[in-house]
Amino acid sequence: MHGWPALRSIVRGMPYPFIVSNLRLENTIPWPLHDYQIRTIGPLKIGIFGLMQADQVSSKEVRLTGISIVDPLQTAQEMTALLKEKQVDYIIVLSALGEPKENGISDSVLAQEVEGINLILSSNKDRPQAETEQIGDTFLVYPGAHLDSIGHVRISFDKNKQIRQTEFEDIVLSREQYGEDETLAVRAAVLRKETEEKMNKRITSSAQEIVTYEDRESPLGALLTGCLHKWAKLDGAILNGSSIRSSLPQGEIMEYDVYKMYPYGDNITFVTLKGAALIQALQNSLNAENNFPQVAGLKVEYTQTSAGKLVKKIVLANGRIVRPNEVYRVAVTDHILAGGFGHDAFINALEFKNTFVEARQIMRACLLKQKQIEAAESSHFKEVK
Repeated sequence: MHGWPALRSIVRGMPYPFIVSNLRLENTIPWPLHDYQIRTIGPLKIGIFGLMQADQVSSKEVRLTGISIVDPLQTAQEMTALLKEKQVDYIIVLSALGEPKENGISDSVLAQEVEGINLILSSNKDRPQAETEQIGDTFLVYPGAHLDSIGHVRISFDKNKQIRQTEFEDIVLSREQYGEDETLAVRAAVLRKETEEKMNKRITSSAQEIVTYEDRESPLGALLTGCLHKWAKLDGAILNGSSIRSSLPQGEIMEYDVYKMYPYGDNITFVTLKGAALIQALQNSLNAENNFPQVAGLKVEYTQTSAGKLVKKIVLANGRIVRPNEVYRVAVTDHILAGGFGHDAFINALEFKNTFVEARQIMRACLLKQKQIEAAESSHFKEVK
């Protein structure tokens, strides 16, 4: 994902409500989520809310900048109390908490700590087979993690709206038993074939593996930013290291390798900013953990201090030294603008121009033009005393 704009677009197009109670958007643009839902089934009022872990939006593997997570345990206590005030008879939690993690909370801990939850439906990414568990008055359902079955929960109540029995059945969706929709099967086969043909298309080749690193400048980072710099024709181009997900292999390089290398749909934005803002943004990026800036068109000298890396000088490819009060233009991804380095210092610019051109398409076109590619010079950063 690429932050809240992309997620918001997906959620708005859903034919059903997206319920998550502890997700917060860090600005004022309307957010089409629901903290909870109440559904009436006969004489019963059913309350539903959802929970996520913090690392599902803030880890380096997940790109959901502009969004924060409220403590799930606190949220569960607040939502349960709220639904009880609304005289709900039965409370269901849609949980993406999973198994216990460091400084985290699991589905079982939630059942132990929060009174009033009747049913927890886990997203279950950790258990291969469907399982159930009873903790106090809370029934937990862990569906199978292979996405080949549907969990069916049957709850019966007495005339006083008290739970009599809760049953769970894991229904395996086998083609032999249920058959398949012929129209969908034909369409799926066509899509699989088209995708396979596209992914196996040759882009270029390399005499050696071109590697990427997250914690330092890399040959692949230099190659890709060089492609962006040449296309943009600006003073420089910058990528965050963790956005380059894999190295390019030795030998034939296929479309699949390009997608695997850069699987994101980031657009390139032209940013106009003063030298002081550029220096500060690059300095912040140098101090980002496992997300080293990959650049082209710039030579950066820095020193290591007790407070971190400190940028001493930036020189452009034409020999011009970056001055604090002069203006420069660089190409970055919209992900970087949204905080892709773990900071939003690039937003301190004078002007932004979104090209609406995907970074990967520029990279692909650049590689496609070359019969054989070589590792680019990766010496844009120099540590000085």
